[in-house]
Amino acid sequence: EALGVKDSAINLSRKILTVNHTVTVANVDHTVEIIKKDRTKSRFSLRSMPLVSTMHNAIIRANERQEYYRKKLGSLYCLEDRHYLCRDEEGKLLKPDYVTQKHKALLEANGLPHIRFHDLRHSCATMLLAHEVPLDKIKEWLGHSDIKMTMRYAHLNVSSAKTEMADIMDGLIDFG
Repeated sequence: EALGVKDSAINLSRKILTVNHTVTVANVDHTVEIIKKDRTKSRFSLRSMPLVSTMHNAIIRANERQEYYRKKLGSLYCLEDRHYLCRDEEGKLLKPDYVTQKHKALLEANGLPHIRFHDLRHSCATMLLAHEVPLDKIKEWLGHSDIKMTMRYAHLNVSSAKTEMADIMDGLIDFG
């Protein structure tokens, strides 16, 4: 979902992000192609959520970096993917496995055990539940269609609004 974020999905003044576009990889005629879709996996994945301040600031910095690279490279800078947030230094859309590769390298560089990047969704659900966020709100945050899926993600016994969750996430995450 993160790689599919476009400028039109971000409202910085209201601090809202809408998940409404996806970027995936498909094997087409024995060639790996990036597939860009103006839709999500399911209707439950289509959602708006508050931007926690860490992400709000990261988006601003990412836009500033892209403007720097655009000026530095001039006509060599790729404008085809300019409406996407996640681009490399040449302005090209990051490939879907980019995050997975960087996550793996980060774990190895810091001597941490291997976990899949996707497993961080489980950690998120578990931390929110530990902070007494109701399961139905966590379900909405994660974009699940079924509370049973959320219960599999939240690894605690089941014992607010989205903005309350954003405040909790602000306290839990710091990207420096």
